[in-house]
Amino acid sequence: VPITDPLIVKETGMTHYDNALYTGDAADQLVGTVFTLSDAEIAHADSYEKKAAYVRIEVLLKSGLSCWVYVDGRTRPPKTQNRGE
Repeated sequence: VPITDPLIVKETGMTHYDNALYTGDAADQLVGTVFTLSDAEIAHADSYEKKAAYVRIEVLLKSGLSCWVYVDGRTRPPKTQNRGE
């Protein structure tokens, strides 16, 4: 996804973000890090990510645990699974 904020481009040297897309295919995987966040931190992240049209969804990890992941809102799953809207 192109980075449109010139300040972010200047500070990071990045011109694009990698992006998670919801496909609905349980075999699809991505590598990442799971963080433990407070409710306030999640609310702040929701507010920030919403500006970039990301939505938070719950996913099942290979470990059997679940976590939240932000995905491109244009590939959003059914509304019953969405959070952070």
